[in-house]
Amino acid sequence: MNEIAADLLVGMNPEQARAVKKTEGPLLIMAGAGSGKTRVLTHRIAYLIVEKNVYPSNILAITFTNKAAREMRNRIDGLLGPGTGERMWVSTFHSMCVRILRRDIDRIGIAKSFSILDGSDQLTVIKNVLKERNIDPKQYDPRAMLGAISSAKNECIDAENFKGQINPHNPYEKTIATVYEGYTKKLRQNQSLDFDDLIMMTLKLFERVPEVLEFYQNKFQYIHVDEYQDTNNAQYRLVICWHRNSEIYALSVTQTSLSIDGVVPILEIFFHSKKIIKTQQSSCLSKIIDRPKTSCEQQTMLSKTTVVVTIRNCGQITQKAIQLPSTRLLTSGMNPNLSYKESSS
Repeated sequence: MNEIAADLLVGMNPEQARAVKKTEGPLLIMAGAGSGKTRVLTHRIAYLIVEKNVYPSNILAITFTNKAAREMRNRIDGLLGPGTGERMWVSTFHSMCVRILRRDIDRIGIAKSFSILDGSDQLTVIKNVLKERNIDPKQYDPRAMLGAISSAKNECIDAENFKGQINPHNPYEKTIATVYEGYTKKLRQNQSLDFDDLIMMTLKLFERVPEVLEFYQNKFQYIHVDEYQDTNNAQYRLVICWHRNSEIYALSVTQTSLSIDGVVPILEIFFHSKKIIKTQQSSCLSKIIDRPKTSCEQQTMLSKTTVVVTIRNCGQITQKAIQLPSTRLLTSGMNPNLSYKESSS
């Protein structure tokens, strides 16, 4: 390890240092607020560049706000010199998708110069659709219609698929489907996208033009996702797109209110992971996940793993079994008082 790389680990406890140095294989960090996860993330990026000779342009870092993205770039510049952060892709999910779509969206029939509607413009389009179809806006509130469409897009359900999934005997659902269809047609006629389209259309681009997905899979060798617990279905699918050639490193904040239903999706999301790092708070109120116990079984020629997740909360124990493909788990923590252990499988 060279001197600069060694300096990146100064002041870190053993678990933090291990998270920085673990550069191969997907990793999941589960950390309490204020545990230093952002510092670990930025130092890990710097470690990749300095110690592993990874080009900054091959690193992607995703955050949830533009402010967080700016802060991350500034921290990286502070570690490695001005301009380093600009040579990486450090952005929100939506900003990243705009960049991808501006380059290749014409390959699925939409102009690269597409406009992005704000909330006011979206509402205007919805009201026009309601008027054209003689739908009473007092009975079918435009904002409610827009909210339903937004929710569908966050689940990667476009207008056509939405229409096929509704209850045909439910007039409210039928109306939403009609409005969604009309709304989509107007946006396409005007070569426009709304905010929720950005991720869904990126996924469609990847699906319809596989070479575009392959380009980014090859480009981004290391992908970092901050605040991973806040990802919706569309964002999750976007992250999973990269897993073929990329090492995925995700950080998730664990709150004291985290329920078992919040933990299980995180494990399900990382069923491709060979290793998971998690962090714990020592407080009795925090939820602590024991290392899952696994047993393999054959189901329709597909080997799966039964993972029993145990959550301890002030002496109370809750368990839940989920089905995952076989995985190796690495458990650890950023709290220096916690021990490190690794599964032998």
